[in-house]
Parts: sequence; C-alpha cells; structure tokens
Amino acid sequence: HEYAPQCDFEILEAQKSLEFIATLPAFLESPLIQDVDDSIVGIPENSDLERRMILQQLLEKKSSFSSLFILRPNGDLYLTQPFNRQLKSKQKNFSTRPYFQEAEQKGISVISDSFIGATNIPVVVLFLPVKNNENIIQFYIGGSFYLTNLSRLVSVERIELFDYGFIVDRQGKLIAHSDTKLVKDKVRESYI
Repeated sequence: HEYAPQCDFEILEAQKSLEFIATLPAFLESPLIQDVDDSIVGIPENSDLERRMILQQLLEKKSSFSSLFILRPNGDLYLTQPFNRQLKSKQKNFSTRPYFQEAEQKGISVISDSFIGATNIPVVVLFLPVKNNENIIQFYIGGSFYLTNLSRLVSVERIELFDYGFIVDRQGKLIAHSDTKLVKDKVRESYI
C-alpha cells in the first residue's frame, strides 16, 4: 500500500487548521507580553482566554494534536494549550529549533522533521509565523502533531495479507507500525 499521500493529507489538514485560526480576529493582534511569567513559562491560565478557547476547540476537533502553542517573535513561549503542558515545559525559548529558524528565515509555514516529544511519542511540529500588514512577524502558532495516530493506517485490519506494516519518515525513522509498542526511541532509530 502507498500510505504517504494519506499521511501527507492528515498533516496538511492539521496545518490548514492552524493557518485558518491565524486569520481569526483574536489572532490579528500581537499577544499581550506583559502577562508573561517565567515561573510558569508563559502567561497564566486565566490570561488571553479568547485565544486559549480557540486553541482548545482546535485540540478537540483535531485529536492528532497533543498541544498547541504561541511563541513571541524572539522564540519565547507565550502560551501552551492545554495549560498543564505549559506547566511541564522545561524550555522557555525555541529560537534554536530548526523549524523556528526556517519559519523565521522564509516567513512561511513549516513542518518539522519527526522527533520524540516530551510525552515520549514521535511528533512533528506544525509551525507558522503570523504577520502584520507590514509583513513583520508578530508571533508564531505551532502544534505538536502525534505521529502514532498514523499507526491506524497500518493496523492489522487494514494490511490483511501482510504480517505487519510500518511507516518511516524522510530520515528513515519509524513513525508508525502495526505494533504501536515498537514506535519507541531505540526501535524507531533502528529503521534508519
């Protein structure tokens, strides 16, 4: 079977959802920077509620996202939804991440390479700059997209005649398998 088109479709659909919310009135203005609290790596849970609500609705609609976040232009974390993921964040600034640098340089939406996320699950980050009328980046919206959800494409029921199925990314790393227990860091790396 050829699964790449379906994988691409699902990731691009999620990316389109992020691009859509970036056009909503709540996202047309820069975030309120004065509410940022370094002790919680962003803004308090009860701040910027309209944006948080929109992000929460997207999380509920697109269950393949594990979290959604907003970064300031310098790469500092502004907010993460759900909030409990923000509290668990150990990193304040994401400007050294390749997806941030690519989005900053090109000024366009970016899909990161896959990596093992904080939840020990393979993810890609969908990431886009939000610009003002002068084409200046005001902030970034990103989402962590769970790749293990793609394992349903190679489930035993779908592959019928085969013993197992798997999907690897462009670096040759395992991102989905009929036996989802195999999509772990050490096994994942062995597919290179």
